[in-house]
Amino acid sequence: MIGSGYKKTSFEAGKILPDAPAGSWRGSFLAGKTTVKPTQSGDPMVTFTFRLEVANEEENEASVPTQLPARFILASDKGSSLPAFAKRNTKLELRALAAQLGFDLDIIPTEIVTDEIAEMSPEDANEAIRAALQPFIDAVEGQEADAWTTLRDDKRNPGQKQVDLHFSKPGSAYGKGGSVASRDEDEE
Repeated sequence: MIGSGYKKTSFEAGKILPDAPAGSWRGSFLAGKTTVKPTQSGDPMVTFTFRLEVANEEENEASVPTQLPARFILASDKGSSLPAFAKRNTKLELRALAAQLGFDLDIIPTEIVTDEIAEMSPEDANEAIRAALQPFIDAVEGQEADAWTTLRDDKRNPGQKQVDLHFSKPGSAYGKGGSVASRDEDEE
């Protein structure tokens, strides 16, 4: 601090930083914060809140604790407008998350939106879909996991970056996420 009581500050009002930098983390899924709602095209989407609790790179420690959404769009393989790569990525991320947390993917129902649910009021349908997905939600909420963040250009806001949250190390072909090595350990 300088004698005036202020610390030296560099503030760039026009530069908006992402919610978290690219890196590897240890964190947890917050209980009671999960939402289930339809996407604009009507696909069921489960959004967990993942809190970054340990930065595995020293330069990222200032981002702890940041909360990021972990979204899973459970789109039908046929009949959904979601691009094929997005459906594939969701399934690969679910596989990596299941491997880390030790749950079976069979807890996610094959038929999430049945004909009966499709005819319900939006409130009743949301309640029925949440009930069908509750075993999945229960398997994830409150659990700790390794995560990786990557950055991509925000198409809606030029010059800004969006944070993508992954549960397998980028470039690992979405295999088992496994543990992130501590930054205090030598990696050879």
